Amino acid sequence: RMSVRITSSLDHLVVYTNSARDFVAIEPVSHVNNAVNMAQGDPERQRRFGVCILQPGESLSASMRIETGPTT
Repeated sequence: RMSVRITSSLDHLVVYTNSARDFVAIEPVSHVNNAVNMAQGDPERQRRFGVCILQPGESLSASMRIETGPTT
């Protein structure tokens, strides 16, 4: 068991585990799962689902910090 504290500039989180393996993958993301398909090109839906469309020359920066430790 472990505890995890995540600080991120991104609003959503994907966590993947595999019972056959001894690992967990933690991935902060800007959008909900399947956001591009659910938004269907609608700007309001894109905003609501966290899709960020970048124009040529634009960039998106994000940071995260993941700390693990024993449970208390």
